[in-house]
Amino acid sequence: MRKLGATGVVLLAALASAGCPRKTTTTAADTGTPDGPSPVTGGLTLVEIRGKYQAFSGLPAVKGIRIQDHGQHQLADGTWSVSAYLSSSDLIEVIRSRGLAVKVLQTTEEIYRQSQEIARELEAAEHPDAGANRRRER
Repeated sequence: MRKLGATGVVLLAALASAGCPRKTTTTAADTGTPDGPSPVTGGLTLVEIRGKYQAFSGLPAVKGIRIQDHGQHQLADGTWSVSAYLSSSDLIEVIRSRGLAVKVLQTTEEIYRQSQEIARELEAAEHPDAGANRRRER
């Protein structure tokens, strides 16, 4: 079994506070289209933001953008890369208007599926007999 790290706990807390929708929809990532995952409005979207240091000024103050403290680093060309959760995919255009590049790392649906997997792992770790009981009931 995979161990649940601090990232998993933070992810679950973030999803709980954001009110991630229960119903999932099909994305480009699910259908295998060449464009990859597409952001969905509503819920959290995990993005990587790249650009010059000055362009990041004031970005953490924008409502709905949660910069990850552990996801910031300077790249070889002198630009910066930052990971952030967005409460709406509409914020992507706000970020781009500052001259920053945005790459979607996980859509709302992908984050939701991952949180469900983590929740199942937590449940199994807290109640190891639950899985055996379910198998016997079938």
